Formats: sequence, structure tokens, C-alpha cells
Amino acid sequence: MPKFVTNQNYVPIPVYFIDTYLKDVSGLFLKVYLYTLNLAVNGREMGTAEIAANLNVLESDVMQAIEYWEHEGMILEDSGIVEFLDTPINDDNDKAQPIPVSESAEDVTHKHYDSIQLSKIISDNQNLSELVLLAQELLGKTLSSSDLETLYWIYDELSFSTEAILLILDYCISKEKRNLKYIEKIAVEWHKKNIITTDQIMDYISQEEHKNSILYQIQKTLGISDRNLSAAETQYITKWLNTYNMNEEMISLAYELCLLNTTKLSFPYMDKILERWSKQKIYTKEAAIDDNKQFKSKSSSGFNPYVDDFNHDELEKLTRKNTTF
Repeated sequence: MPKFVTNQNYVPIPVYFIDTYLKDVSGLFLKVYLYTLNLAVNGREMGTAEIAANLNVLESDVMQAIEYWEHEGMILEDSGIVEFLDTPINDDNDKAQPIPVSESAEDVTHKHYDSIQLSKIISDNQNLSELVLLAQELLGKTLSSSDLETLYWIYDELSFSTEAILLILDYCISKEKRNLKYIEKIAVEWHKKNIITTDQIMDYISQEEHKNSILYQIQKTLGISDRNLSAAETQYITKWLNTYNMNEEMISLAYELCLLNTTKLSFPYMDKILERWSKQKIYTKEAAIDDNKQFKSKSSSGFNPYVDDFNHDELEKLTRKNTTF
């Protein structure tokens, strides 16, 4: 059995940090925390750009990590001074009783609970007690007081039943997201969309799985394997499926025609082809091929209904951006 020893030259890591974050938080956030903690212990000043360069990461990642730890209450920034704390500033034991919230459902704000009272509420409610046990089993860890508060807030303030909360947990875990902050974020988003009951959640998950499956298949058809679809590209495909009523076979054919005429993938170009088929109520591969053959002679004389009259290179730049339009 190994013997663990230490010396004077070390950085003290809070026990709360190890117990709470070591398992679920991303490696990048852990790296930034440890590096900046070392700066704090040694009294060194360093900007986010230099930290990013030393860690070989993006400056935006460093800033996001610092914001995360500040949100978690593990660091406190005031007038440019960043203070590291042993436990979150929102995890005190001298909190007041649960306070009423006046915000609307569209502007929810996380309220806090007295830890002793919360423990009694959970132990006195069989459904909540079972939720906590199942949540710990699903997440593979003992829930901290902060975790319990988050679960109860979802139940109490967002009005999700314990069964609905378990569905949210299953959904997040299926995406390999086990952090309670992420789970809370999903609960808030669904609450705003009025996806609250178990039936509504199951319908939403089913629809999302179906949508993602089709998007993934079309993404592979279009030869996009080295990245995710941008928001604009996703919007194009959604329009082809839902507005133009085109299936995967028709989209694949439009892609082939796009390559023949432009030698590259162009979402605006494909959109013009599929829009034409939709307007002419052409929904089968055979009908589309016949339509294309009818214009071969016209194409050779300088006219092609599949050739756009706009600068698709410029539009393609817009398409690749992660923005909607």
C-alpha cells in the first residue's frame, strides 16, 4: 500500500472542492481553477490572456471558467481582487427561512433554503426521500447540501413532480451531463417552454430524439463528419424537412446535383433546388430526375434552373456562422 507524504511547497485544495467538483467538472475548468489558485497562494498577478497562453487554451475559455467558479461561489471577485474560498459563499448555515419569490415563471430566480429545514422536509416526504436516493444512484455520488437544494428548488419553485425530475436526470445523464447546475439549467428551460408534466417531457424527448436522428443522418449524407452543424445549417435542414416536406432521399439528390454544378457543398444552392421541387410538388426521386432531364438541353444553351443568380459564396459564409437569420 503506498504511503502519501507532502512537504511545505504545495497549494492547499479545499476539501469541499475535491468532494464536490473533482468528478463531474470539465478538465478545463479544473485546470484553470488549480492554476489561478496557485497564483493566489503565491501572490502573483496575471491577466487572462497570459493565463490562457500558459495553459495553451483560449482566453475565452479562461474567462468562462472564472465565471463558472464565481457562479459556484468558490471565488469572489471585488475591484479586481479574486479571493478563493473554502466553501461556496452561498452555502452558509445561517441562511434565513425559505423566502417567497415574486418573479414570474418566465424570469425564475434560484431561492435558497435553510439546510436543517430542508433536510426535515425531505425526510418527511416519502416521494422526495425516494427522489434523493434514486438521484444519488443515477448520478453515482452522494448529494451535497447544494445539490439537495437544487433538486428541491426544481420541485418546489418550478413545480416539477419527483417523477418528472427523474426524467430530467435521465435525459441529462444520457447526454453525459451529471452536474446539478446543468440539470437545473435544463429544468428552467423546460419550465419556460411549459414542458412540466411527465407526458410532456416524454413527448419532448421523443421528438428531440427523432429530430436529432434525422439531422445526424442528413449530416452524414452531406459528408459533414469533422464538426457539428451550425445553427444556420440546422435551420436550412429543418426548413427542407418541415416546410418543403422533403425526405432524406430528396435532400441527398439535391446534394448530388449541387456537387455536379458547383463541385462543393452549398446550403443556399441546395435550398434553391429543394424550394423549386416543393413549389412544383415534386416529392419523389423519379419525378425530380425527370424534371432535371427536361432542362438538360436548356442548360447546354446557357439556361439551367438549378444555377443560382446570387453569390452563393457570400451566402455560404453566412451559413457556416453559428447564427440564425
